[in-house]
Amino acid sequence: MKTSKDYTTHFKVGNADYGLITVPKGTRTTNMTAMGIDEDYNFVADVSWVKPHEDGTKQYGLLHDLKYYGINVPKSYVEH
Repeated sequence: MKTSKDYTTHFKVGNADYGLITVPKGTRTTNMTAMGIDEDYNFVADVSWVKPHEDGTKQYGLLHDLKYYGINVPKSYVEH
């Protein structure tokens, strides 16, 4: 599965507020949760679209939070 169009959402985890994040069209998603497959969830599975900071360093905090907390993309933005 992948996103059928860009999806923009406000991404905040605990005290880390990343502001508006746009998941680009064509990003792979997964139904895998900690409890197994759940068709009600479409988590971002590919974070290669995350751009580095202006100084060229990776955004390790954002990459970590995307991997372990995830962004759930609504079904209307996902194609099979």
